[in-house]
Amino acid sequence: MARGRLLSFCAARDVEEYSLMNAAKTTAGAQRAGAGDAIGERAAPSGRQFALSGGGYRAVVTEVGAGLRELVHEGPAGVRQLILSYGAHEAAHSGAGQLLAPWPNRVAGGRYRFDGAQQQLDLSEPSRGNAIHGLVRWVSWQVKEHETNRVVLTHRLFPHPGYPHLLDLTAVYSLDEAGLEVEVSARNIGDTAAPYAYAAHPYLIPGVPAESGAIDRWTLHLPTSRRVECDERMNPVGLVDVDGTGYDFRSPRQLGAIELDPRSADCSGNWTGSAGYV
Repeated sequence: MARGRLLSFCAARDVEEYSLMNAAKTTAGAQRAGAGDAIGERAAPSGRQFALSGGGYRAVVTEVGAGLRELVHEGPAGVRQLILSYGAHEAAHSGAGQLLAPWPNRVAGGRYRFDGAQQQLDLSEPSRGNAIHGLVRWVSWQVKEHETNRVVLTHRLFPHPGYPHLLDLTAVYSLDEAGLEVEVSARNIGDTAAPYAYAAHPYLIPGVPAESGAIDRWTLHLPTSRRVECDERMNPVGLVDVDGTGYDFRSPRQLGAIELDPRSADCSGNWTGSAGYV
C-alpha cells in the first residue's frame, strides 16, 4: 500500500448540447435518464458536491476526481477564502483542487519503462505531447462515508493503455480546528507491481485578496537549495542550485515580478515526498 498525506495550514442556466449518437439537439436538464441520476435531475459537471464543516472551516469536495472545490475559514474578521475555487456549475479548470494519481506532472511523450516493459500512455496534454497528471482527475469516485466534517471517497482504477495495473484508491477529507487534512492511499489489487506517485493541485490564497496584481505582494518561504529545471514542454531535465538566482526563497520575501512554476528539491525541515511502486 502507498499513502500520500496533505495537511493544509490552515441553479445553472440552460445550455444546449448535441448528441453524437443521433444528432438530436437537447437542452441540458431536460428529462432523460443518466447513469446514477434520476430522470429530470440536473447533474453538475463536477458531480455530487460533498459539503464539510468543522473547526471554523468549510469545504466542498466533488464526486468527479475527488477534488477540493472550495475551502474557506470563518473567523472574527469574517469569511476568508483559502484556495481559488470554481462554481458548482463548472468543471475544474487548470487542475484546481484535483488529485493527481497514479502520477503527477508530465510523462514526456507518454513513454516510460517499468519492470523491463516499455509503456505508451495516451497523450492527455497534446499541445506539448505529454501524458499529464494521472488517470483519475475526470472520473467518478464513490462516496463511502459522509459526515458533517469528514468524507471518504474511493475509486477502482482499472488498467489503461500504458498503465496495465489495478489499484484501489481512497481519499479522506476531514476538518477540525487545525484546518483541512487530506489522506490519500492506494492499494495494488493486481498481480504485478505498479509504479505510483501522488500529488494534490490546490491554488492557495495566502491571506491576500484575489485581485489584479495581488500575487506580487505574496510572501514566499521555500527552504530548498535546488530546483527542478524543465524544458520547453515542462518536462524535468535536471536539478540546478538556487544560489544567486531569483528562485532562492530560503529567506521569506515577496514574489514581486518574478514568474515561476517551481518544482523544488532538497527541502529542509519536515517536508517529505516520494514516488515508488505498490
